[in-house]
Parts: sequence; C-alpha cells; structure tokens
Amino acid sequence: MKKKHFAFIMVLLFVLVNLKTNALAYTSTYYKNQIIKVSLATMGSSAMTITINGNYLLNGEAAQSGTSYAINLVSGQVTLNGNINTSISFTSLNKDSYVSLQVGNTLRNYRGSMNFINKSTYIMPVNTVNIEDYVKGVIGYEMSESYPVEALKSQALASRTYGMYKIGRTTTEYDVQDNTTYQVYKGFDKSFVKIEQAVNETKGEFINYNGSLIEALFSASHGGYLEDAKNVWGNAFPYYVSKIDTYDDYSKFSNSKYYDWTRTLTAQQISDRLNYGLSTPKYNFVKINLDTIATYVSGRISNLEIVYSNTDGSQGTKVLSADSARTYFSFPSSMYTVAYNKDTNSYIFSGHGAGHGLGLSQIGALNRAQYNQGYKDILAFYYPNTTITNGISSINTISLSENDTFAGNNVQTNTVAAGGSGTGYLYKYQVEKDGQVIETKDYSSDAVFSYIPDKVGTYTVTAFLKDSLSKDDYDDKKAASFKATGFADINLDNTVDIFDLVLISKNFDKTKAASPNWNPKMDLEKDDVVDIKDLAKAASKYNIKY
Repeated sequence: MKKKHFAFIMVLLFVLVNLKTNALAYTSTYYKNQIIKVSLATMGSSAMTITINGNYLLNGEAAQSGTSYAINLVSGQVTLNGNINTSISFTSLNKDSYVSLQVGNTLRNYRGSMNFINKSTYIMPVNTVNIEDYVKGVIGYEMSESYPVEALKSQALASRTYGMYKIGRTTTEYDVQDNTTYQVYKGFDKSFVKIEQAVNETKGEFINYNGSLIEALFSASHGGYLEDAKNVWGNAFPYYVSKIDTYDDYSKFSNSKYYDWTRTLTAQQISDRLNYGLSTPKYNFVKINLDTIATYVSGRISNLEIVYSNTDGSQGTKVLSADSARTYFSFPSSMYTVAYNKDTNSYIFSGHGAGHGLGLSQIGALNRAQYNQGYKDILAFYYPNTTITNGISSINTISLSENDTFAGNNVQTNTVAAGGSGTGYLYKYQVEKDGQVIETKDYSSDAVFSYIPDKVGTYTVTAFLKDSLSKDDYDDKKAASFKATGFADINLDNTVDIFDLVLISKNFDKTKAASPNWNPKMDLEKDDVVDIKDLAKAASKYNIKY
C-alpha cells in the first residue's frame, strides 16, 4: 500500500473520494471477521504449481502432504494435473499447514486455504487466511525484518486495521489484493523472526475512532509533513490532519532524503498525458502556468494549471489539485516544485516523499523507534484522536482467595478478563498437582472457580479464556499456585494427634483474647478457644492421616 506506486485515472480517484466518506460508519467485531480473502493478483497466471505441506482437503477429499499439482488454463478451462476441473480448492485443516505456490520463477508460501478461480484469460488464486497470518505476510514487505520491533508493531496495527476494515466491503471473490493497490502481501517467511514477534505481541489490536475501525492508510515517506484528509479527498477526518513530522524530515534524516525525487517531462510528454486524460487527441499543450501554482501549508500542490489549445485556436485549462497533482502524472507525491527549462522546452518537477501523506509514515516510524518511541506513541502521532482496542479477549488478572491454606479448605479462583468482541467471555479451569491434571471444569460463563484440595502439596490452577465468538481453543491463559498443608498437623508428620495439640498449646495462647498471634484457622469451633474440641473436629472433618 505504498501509494507512491498508484497511477489512478481521474474516474478511479472520484470513486475513492466517495468511498472515504463512509469510513466513519463502518464497525467490525474482530472474531466475526478474523478471516480475510486475498486475491493473489501478482500470482495470477495461466500456469502454476501448488505443493501442499500438512493437512489439506482437495475439493473435500483428503490430500497427501508433500504432493504437488499442476494447474493450467487450457482452451479457457482450468485443469488439475491435466484433468478439467470446474473448481479447485485446497482447504487447510490446521494452522501450521501451508501451501507453496510457484508461478514461473516466483515461489511463495501461504498459510490457510487456497481457491483457484477461472478469470477467462488467467487463473486467479485466492488465499483465505487468518488475519494475523495475513499481517505477517504484509509487514515483512511493507517494511523490513531489519526494522526495530516497535516500528514493526506500528505497521502491524496499521496493516491489521486496514485489512479488517476491508473485509466484506466488496462483492468480488476477495476482500483485498496482494499488490500496492491495497497492501503488499507475499505469504509467510519463517526467517522473519522480528516480524513474527511484532505480530504476536500485538495480536488482535487495532485502531479505531469512536468505536469504529478506521481505514488505516500509510505511506513510505511524508516528506516531513502530514497532509489533511480534506486536501486529499475533500473530506476532513479527525485522525488525518496536517502537521509537521520531524522524524520524516528530509533535511535531517538520510533515509527520508532517500525519497527525494526529480522528474523531467517534455512538452510533448505533457501533451500526450493531457490528451490521454481528456480522452481526445485534439488538444495541444501550451504551458504550465508557473505564476498560479499554489500549495497547502504542507508544501503539497493545491493548484497547478495546464494550459492547452483547442483545434479552433482557443485556449483551455486543466487544473490539478489535491491528490490529482500526484496521480495525474504518476509522481511519487504531490509535494514538489516546478521549473521550466526553455532550452529543452521541458519542465522539471522536484519533490519529496512518497505517497498521499496520510497516516503512518514508514520512515518516520523507523526513525521514531530508533529514538526509543514505542508503537503506541508512534501510532498516537500518526493517527491522532484514535484509540487502540484489543479484539481478542485476554486475562488481566487471576487471583486466589488463599495462597497458603489447609487441605479441605475451599480455594476460590477469580479471573478478570478484558478486550474481545463485547459479546461475553467463556472460562475454563484446570487444576494440576505434581504435574498431573486432577480436575477440569469446561468452558462456561463463570469467572469464579472453587476447588477444595484433599491432600497436602502444591496446586496450580490454570484459567483459560476465550471470547464467546472465538473459534480458537483459547485466546489467553494464566496460572496461579497455592500450597495446602495438613490442618492442625503442626509437627508435619501427616497425622493429626495429641502431639499437634501440645504444639498448638505451646505456639498459641488458649484464648483469643490473650493471644498476640491468634490463628483463627485453628479455631474450628469458632468459640475463640483452641482446645481438644478443635482437634476432635479436625479429626472428624478431615482424614486423620494426610
């Protein structure tokens, strides 16, 4: 989605402008939209090979891992290993499976499932994949494995939010394509260790405004100045505002200066572009009116007038403004100056940055991370007035009513959850002792779990949490431990007897009123006296031997 590569014609620009006006009205629940369909436009071809790795179904039938299949378009029909197929689908049965897709000399690996659609002149692969795996396949190519983790995290949130925003918004077979029209996506690469870390550590987090997903746009470089959305689309948005970006300043950072650019167009080239844009060969370019060029406060072009002559000798003017000043000539950005060279009858366009100037600057994020800014601070600068929400439920705290108790006493576990879709949480509990699971309570809406240990030892309670819409085994888990000792077994011989009572009498005064270190757990009778009656009750309530 590095917008420097866009070359939209004016009709498409008009469509985009109208799409942006609806950006605030779209909401999404994370778990309803955790799968995204990606058209592998860059891999479309009439011939390709797919190799499955792991557990897959081929058109509903089990397929052998390691098997390769030749897919070709022959006389307008799709063939699989030479046999005509009306549809071809490889369905993944677990999260670790992947397919290898080769087109010519290009080989890429993809998690998830793969469908192959006949588009008459070529075959279009469509990868249906979990949003997290999609993001891992994006940020390694929109940024780089060499970037600091905090920069990669900021890109992960931008890319995840953008992908989630696009889900279900088209009537086509896909939600997004794998090219720069959307976001660059090339599947997974197991060598991307930092990218894996960045995505996993921000799993489920996305950017929203007033409870709605935003279309989180980004560019390679803003040239030191973010643009206001109304200067690009004609509509203002509170999270796309004009302001200086000192961390993407080409006068201070060499990696920002890398995006300085120069283009020279002859009068004939401008005339050709003009006639293409006006859909007629009848006009001749006269000049660019240098006296009327105007810019926004960012330095991007707000008015550029191209003067041309009609066939009858009269003159007309083509005005470029807002983002058309960039897209009309397929320039990297609209932040440029114009000079005329009369000797060559050409115009020199000298500019900075790459893209529309909205949202995250990838170079700016890199520089900010190198100066120890965290990803939340980075995103707060590039998407002001937004909040970060976690669409995946997580456990904030897990607490026990007792950390050191007596066997036979009730221990209560309380789990506090956060995030998720807002539709509710499901909790599962598992108790372990000596490395063995001794009790399990399956998923329910109970955030409180009670357990009574019947033997001395150390117990671990693990709480598993998942959103009520989650399809995963669990979204988060946390554990807490407690120790159970024998009740009234003061001498720790695993037997409650008269010797323990003697020790009780030595260690604790007989009555509560006279005791500076009174232990109410010893007073089973609750009469504020520790005596033989308490020991007798202990013997009757609990096994005399532990």
